[in-house]
Amino acid sequence: MGQMINIKGVWLFIGGMFVGIFATAFVRFPATNSSEWAAWCQAIGAIIAIAVAIYVPYQQRTDGEARDRKRDELRRKEPLMSLQPIMERALSLLEKIPLNETTDIYVEHFFAHVSDPDAVSTVRASLIAFPIERLIDFQAIQSVFEMQDALKTASDALRSAGEGDGWAGQWPSLRQRFEAAAAQASRAKAQFKAALDDAGISNYVTGSAIAKNEWTARADVT
Repeated sequence: MGQMINIKGVWLFIGGMFVGIFATAFVRFPATNSSEWAAWCQAIGAIIAIAVAIYVPYQQRTDGEARDRKRDELRRKEPLMSLQPIMERALSLLEKIPLNETTDIYVEHFFAHVSDPDAVSTVRASLIAFPIERLIDFQAIQSVFEMQDALKTASDALRSAGEGDGWAGQWPSLRQRFEAAAAQASRAKAQFKAALDDAGISNYVTGSAIAKNEWTARADVT
C-alpha cells in the first residue's frame, strides 16, 4: 500500500512538473497565430499520448499483481478454513478425556457415558482424508499429522479400556496414554493456531477450542 502511494506521488510530481514547464513556456512563448496554436496543441497531445502509453501498461500490471495477491491469499486461507471445523471437533473430543488432575467421579462418569472411541476414529479418518497438498503453511501440515497421532493415541487407549478388567484396572496406564494424547493435541492446536494467525484468519468460532490459549481438561461432570 505504501509503495502504491509513493508511485502515485511520483506520477503527481511528474504531472505537476510538465504542467509547470508548459505554463512557463506558454507565458514566455505565447501563440500568436493559428499555426502556433496548432503546434502547441500537437505538443500537448504528444505528451498526453506518451503519458497514457506509460500509465496504461503500468496500471494493468498493478491490477494483475493485485489479482495475483488476492488469488494467493484465497489459496492459502480456503484450505485452512476447511480444515478448522475438523480440528475443532478433534479438540472438543480430546479435551473431554480425563487427565491426571481430573476427579475419580469424572473418570467414572467419562467411561460410563462419554467415552466414544468410534467418534475419535471418525475424526481421525477425516483428517487422513483431508487433501493436505492444498495446505501451504508448514505449521498447518505439521498440525494435521500431530493431531492424527493424538487421535490415534486416544482411540487406542479408549478401546483398550473396554478390555480385560476394564478401565479401573488399567487406569495408571490409561492415564499416561491420555496425557500423551493431550500433549500431542496441545502441540497440534498451537501449530494450527499459528498457521491461522499467519494467514490473517482471526474469525475463530466463539468459545472454540482453537481460540483458547491453554489446553483445558474437563475436571467435573456437566
